[in-house]
Amino acid sequence: MFSARLLLVALGASATLATGTASAAGGERVLNTTECVKYLCINIVHNDRFVNKVEVYQNGRGPNWYGHVGFTSNTLPHQVGQDGNPVPWVIVEPLQTVREGTDLCGEAWERYGAGYRDVGHVCVRL
Repeated sequence: MFSARLLLVALGASATLATGTASAAGGERVLNTTECVKYLCINIVHNDRFVNKVEVYQNGRGPNWYGHVGFTSNTLPHQVGQDGNPVPWVIVEPLQTVREGTDLCGEAWERYGAGYRDVGHVCVRL
């Protein structure tokens, strides 16, 4: 009986950590906001307007392509990943509060001839 209770407690604890709904530091609600379009996704780990992490990545749906993804925002610095196939993720950890109405965006660029062509943009407004 004791081992069954311990197992249930352990399973409950791991389920809470996996969902990412509460921070270990203060118990505040941590949200994962994910948006995808075409071949591109952006995932934002945040608590209201405090942004912990932004991930921009090729979502794996659609054809393989050689190129890169990038992160853009109307308040944070632009970052561009390296070219590759599969396309490497761009991970940004601002660890700061952004103003209301901040756009956090991902962009995808496919290598095309001597340049690049746009293959997707996705934005989330906080």
